[in-house]
Amino acid sequence: MYLANEADLSWAVFYSGLFNKIISMNKSLEETKEIANSIIMQDSHWNWLKKSAALCPPEYEWFYLVADDKIQAICLIYHPKGALIEAGNIFYIEYVAVAPWNRSSKLNDKIYEKIGTKLIRAASEYACQSLKLKPGFSLHSLPQSESYYLHLGMVEVPVQKKDNLKYYEMNEETNNKWRISND
Repeated sequence: MYLANEADLSWAVFYSGLFNKIISMNKSLEETKEIANSIIMQDSHWNWLKKSAALCPPEYEWFYLVADDKIQAICLIYHPKGALIEAGNIFYIEYVAVAPWNRSSKLNDKIYEKIGTKLIRAASEYACQSLKLKPGFSLHSLPQSESYYLHLGMVEVPVQKKDNLKYYEMNEETNNKWRISND
């Protein structure tokens, strides 16, 4: 729970700093909107501490990527989950997010690149090795992340749409290639 709380606090402080920077820039309303819209905040309302208290093992596993004494990314998986595009059990990503300083905007460059991908790969390795699940995973994507999951080779399964979030699944063959690639 400590790491979840630390993420909530440090990520909120960073967002606050970005908005203070926008206010101090004295730009036109149009320029201010453009700058504010460049900040990816689709998951900023997630409360990691509450999630960590409510979603506990054995069917949930938490993954944190820590560097420079900061939470750089978080991933929560649920297991097992029956695959829809192939037979067998995979895992489902309940939540995944990278720290706001690892997202590009008009106000900042990323500190770390591909940090979310690295964390999902670690979760995938764990699911295969420790949980003995078949390679592959699924999730419901926030709209701003859909192109990323398609880029990974995931397949949209329209019948599983939930709350206007599209459902994606990665099959075993694509997962095996993806886990060893540099992408």
